[in-house]
Amino acid sequence: MSENNNMTIYDACACVEGFDGLEHTQEEEIAAWQVLIDTGACWKLQGWYGRNAAALIEAGLCHRATS
Repeated sequence: MSENNNMTIYDACACVEGFDGLEHTQEEEIAAWQVLIDTGACWKLQGWYGRNAAALIEAGLCHRATS
């Protein structure tokens, strides 16, 4: 997978859904969720994305987008 600052929305979705067939660390998954939050994609995709993103923010594992 590409570095987090170059992770595409597709890469992030593949990581969190697991359809890329790769094993990901918890840190990689959190970074992928943060990409989806920062880009706003998690709020535009299926409801599962938004619910999980909100739960991760609430748990302090991710933060709200700054812009």
